[in-house]
Amino acid sequence: MKLTDVHSERIATCLPRPNGHTKVGQRQVVDASLYTAKEGGSWLALHERFGQLGALVGSTLSMDSTVIELHLDATGVRRWGSPVDRSLAGGWTTKLHALVAGERAPLSLALSPGRDGDAPWGRALLLHSPASRRPSGSAKRDDCQPDTVAKRRELMVTAKELPQVVNGRTRLPDIPERNPDEKMTVFDHVHRAGNAYLIAQYLLDQGAEAERLLVTADHWIVQDAEDFQRRRRYPDLMVAFDVDLEAHKANNGYIIAEQGKSPDFVLEVASQSTGRVDLGPKRDDYEAFGIREYWRFDETGAFHGARLAGDRLAEGGYEPIEIVAHDDGSLRGYSAALDVVLQWQEGRLGWLDPRTSRHIPTFLDERLRAENAEANLRRLEEELRGLREE
Repeated sequence: MKLTDVHSERIATCLPRPNGHTKVGQRQVVDASLYTAKEGGSWLALHERFGQLGALVGSTLSMDSTVIELHLDATGVRRWGSPVDRSLAGGWTTKLHALVAGERAPLSLALSPGRDGDAPWGRALLLHSPASRRPSGSAKRDDCQPDTVAKRRELMVTAKELPQVVNGRTRLPDIPERNPDEKMTVFDHVHRAGNAYLIAQYLLDQGAEAERLLVTADHWIVQDAEDFQRRRRYPDLMVAFDVDLEAHKANNGYIIAEQGKSPDFVLEVASQSTGRVDLGPKRDDYEAFGIREYWRFDETGAFHGARLAGDRLAEGGYEPIEIVAHDDGSLRGYSAALDVVLQWQEGRLGWLDPRTSRHIPTFLDERLRAENAEANLRRLEEELRGLREE
C-alpha cells in the first residue's frame, strides 16, 4: 500500500511541518505507516527504503484503531444454547479508526465491524481527511488550525449524544452547552427581547394556525436520524408552518423526513465563536436542508462582515436578499417567508410590519394595552356605579 501523487498532494497541508531534524519527507512517513499496517511488522523491521527508524521518530501523524466490545452478559442473551452465532461468544465488537495530526487534532474518523482489518481503513481515513475533499491543489493549512479542528470536533459525539428510540419514536439528543459569548449574544438579541414570543404572536395575528405553528430555538434540525452525525444544526431562532407539533416534541427537534417539509425561516446571531461558521458551513447546511430563508444578525458587523443579511432559496440555491439603508441609520430587509421586515438599528434586532413600517407589538406595547384596558374597565365601573346611585 502506497500513496499516489494525487493522494499525497491532497493531504500535504494537514501534515505537520518538518522540525528540521528529520531526514525523510512526510510522504515517506505516511507510506511507512501504511506499510507497517499492511505487513504487520514493527517499526524496527521497516524496509530499507524508509530509512532509519530515528529519522521517523518525532512525526506527529498517527493512525490507530481501538475495539469497543459489548459482552453477551450485558445484552441479557444466554451465553450457551442461544440462537446467537457461537463465534460471537466473546461479545459484539466495533472498531473505531482515527487519523490524528499535531496536538491530537482529529482529521478523520471511521467505524467498522470489529473483525475488519486496520490496513484497509488507513487508506480510507487518509482519503477522507478534510484536505482530501478539496480539489487538487486547493488545500489550505487552515484545515489543521485550532478553529477548524474545533468545528470538526463538534461533529464527534458520544453514544449518549446520538439519536435514541424512545417509545417507538426517534428522539434527538439535547443540544450541547453553548460557548459563553454565544450564549450572551443570543440571550441579548433573541430571548431577553422576547423575539420568539413576539414573532409568534405576530404570525398568529396574521392568520397562522396555532396548532401548526412552530417558533422555537435551541433544537436540532436534521434531514433524518441516520444523517445526524453528518449534518445537523441548531439555529438561534427557527420558524416553521404546517408542523406536527407532537412529532417535534417527541423527536426533541425538527426531523425533516418525519415532518415532510423543511423549516421556513432560521436566524443566527453573530458571536466571536460562531461568526465564521454562520457564513460558511451553516449556510451550506441550511441550503442543503431546503430552508426557505436564512438570516444573519450582527450587532456590530465585526463577525459577519455585515450587520444584517439574508438569503432566500431559489432554483439554483441561496440568493442574497436586498438590504436597504434608511436615513435614520437603520438597515432593513423583507422576509417573504414571514411577511415581516427585519431591522438592524443601533445594534438591536427589530421586526416591522411591512404594511405600516411600525414595529410589531412588543412586551411594552402589550403592557400599555393591558393597563389601558384596565383603566377603561375602572372608568366604566365608576360610570355604572354613578348611574345606579341616581
